[in-house]
Amino acid sequence: MTAVGMGDPPVIEPSIARHLSPGQGGLLAPPKPVLPNKMDRFSASVHQAAYKSSSLAVRALNVSYLLSAYQAELLDDLGHQLDKGTPSPTLWKEIITVNGLVLRNARQLSWRCL
Repeated sequence: MTAVGMGDPPVIEPSIARHLSPGQGGLLAPPKPVLPNKMDRFSASVHQAAYKSSSLAVRALNVSYLLSAYQAELLDDLGHQLDKGTPSPTLWKEIITVNGLVLRNARQLSWRCL
């Protein structure tokens, strides 16, 4: 390897080496950031849990909204079919499936937010 110029690589400045490979760490790498005292760390963990819980609630609410809108469209289609006297069993099965998904989503949300 020395014949092709790869025997003695040039020295890399430690800050550049740490930037290129932060997982290596080394003696000059700064320690992982930690909050100064126990109460601050506890507050941060409580705030993080509250943020995760609220984001879960918002996602579940979004899913409920989308499923309910889809269910309303299906019920409207079923109403038109009943007016014509030709209800579709596949449409009824789809309505039941969507209703099951809405209920399952509500149950999961109530379990997760406790």
